Amino acid sequence: MVGGRLASPRTLLSVGLIVALLIAACGAPATTPTGETSTPTSRPTGQSGSPVPELQDPDAWINSEPLRISELRGKVVLLDFWTYTCINCLRTLPHLKAWYERYRDDGLVMIGVHTPEFEFEKDLGNVQRAVKDLGVTWPVALDNGKKTWTYYRVRAWPTKVLIGPDGTERYRVIGEGEYPQTEEKIRELLTEIGRPPQDKPSGLPEPDFGPYDKLTEETYAGYNFFASQFFGNEESFQRSVAAYTDPGKRREGFFYLQGTWESLADGARYAGPTETYTEYLALPYTARVVYATINNLGEGSFRVLVTVDGKPLTATIKGADVVLEEGKSYLVVDAPRMYEVVAGEAIGFHELRLHPGSQSFVLSTFTFGP
Repeated sequence: MVGGRLASPRTLLSVGLIVALLIAACGAPATTPTGETSTPTSRPTGQSGSPVPELQDPDAWINSEPLRISELRGKVVLLDFWTYTCINCLRTLPHLKAWYERYRDDGLVMIGVHTPEFEFEKDLGNVQRAVKDLGVTWPVALDNGKKTWTYYRVRAWPTKVLIGPDGTERYRVIGEGEYPQTEEKIRELLTEIGRPPQDKPSGLPEPDFGPYDKLTEETYAGYNFFASQFFGNEESFQRSVAAYTDPGKRREGFFYLQGTWESLADGARYAGPTETYTEYLALPYTARVVYATINNLGEGSFRVLVTVDGKPLTATIKGADVVLEEGKSYLVVDAPRMYEVVAGEAIGFHELRLHPGSQSFVLSTFTFGP
């Protein structure tokens, strides 16, 4: 998930970027291959009527014993390729929860294929914590090596693959959106197996994606994600501990460092003093909501002093993970996850500054919402 919006799999949205494959169920179903080898085949997954492979040696399962696609013949299977710090994935959860609640007793099997972007998302404990906190109750398979991702030819988070009772792919959606259409396909396939849903569709509205064009694009801080493309300082971003001076000038979509920092594969680690909150990471942005994916390299929690346009956040613009105390605003970092830092009243141009209070602070990416 690197590059601009059109090239960034994580920021794919439904308008102009959705792929929905309606596949006719005609002829005799092909035998579903076991797909247990580690080398991808030329099997045309994602193409019309293609048989789907097995899930490829998941590293672990959450909320379920191991499942096999071949043993789910006769049911309708929805695979949701996601990762727990992806805001696009998280925005799909209300729809996934509604479908699971409505249709699981009718024959829908939902499996979350958790394919990580950052190293800390491979940790079972981190994923278990996220699954619990997010209220994900369906089976989740950890795909740390991207084997299943590769076999299913997935290119973006989130991707949903709907599998018919004959073991062939019937429908695929890349990115957010197409929720009514996806639910209609689920209902059609349940009817095909003789279990027509008695409940009405969930009726959750399709989001308005128009405002997303106004937002700053996702901004990465790790060298595995071409952080130099997003780094605004005049100095080059070093892979060793180095001192940086904020140049003062700003370009939207770039981050700026003041003080002592280190470039890591997954993000920018703070390496300076922790008592004074004088050093910072600055980000000019256009959005209403700002999310920061932060790794905590330590054992306990720590605070990050937060300002917007040089002032502490107030109750009307603070994100859900910010606390207000004695006229100041702090982000409390307790685990490697995505944090809601700002939730303003309207889309606008501002400057966010994060002043870490710990050298365990690693900023991986910023994402934005309307």
